[in-house]
Amino acid sequence: MSDNSVAVWGIVWGEKYRVHLPDWFAAVDALEVKPNQIIMATLPDEVQFLDGYPCEVAVCEYPIVERMVNVAVAKAKTTWISGCAIDDRYRPEALNDLPDIADDVDVVSIGIITTKGQRIAARPGQNMLDGNPCGVLGGSFIRRSLWERLGGYDERYMISDWAFWIKAMKIGANFWMSSRYTHVVDIDSPGRISSNGWSAEAYRQLDDLRSGRVPV
Repeated sequence: MSDNSVAVWGIVWGEKYRVHLPDWFAAVDALEVKPNQIIMATLPDEVQFLDGYPCEVAVCEYPIVERMVNVAVAKAKTTWISGCAIDDRYRPEALNDLPDIADDVDVVSIGIITTKGQRIAARPGQNMLDGNPCGVLGGSFIRRSLWERLGGYDERYMISDWAFWIKAMKIGANFWMSSRYTHVVDIDSPGRISSNGWSAEAYRQLDDLRSGRVPV
């Protein structure tokens, strides 16, 4: 039988994100298929705020999103990894596909529901190579061996998660599209981590990666 163990992770720093901790962990606790690991990355002087929560703590020196994610995932010992932003929530059925995923699948692309009720279905990885900015949704499940092969999120890229998906497609990663809507994404959350505006330079970096001007 395949080992489809999964670690779920989040990152948190500062009061504006810490206020989400109780609801984030409540959503993880409500998952119908339970994760094998729960990992939360935070800053050295904020570890005490995670006391009492059922997670492994990953400590990162700086509040750099890419670095905090990489530090969190470095603690994973599972076959699969999945992130959920601290201002988003897993839906109870979020992990239900994993027990039946084939051994040759590298990414389970997932759908989301926004806090405005919009349903956004899973997208194929090819969309990222075609320049579609919504090519793959952030909470998708990633086989840890793929993550390690690509070195996680590369801090040289301003939009490092999109760069990761482009690299995954260019090396031939196998994407499987789930019919589930696994995350509720709070698109109205003030200062949410994932809603920064990006410069022309950020998109140029991705174009260089897509075109092969920059090697994977």
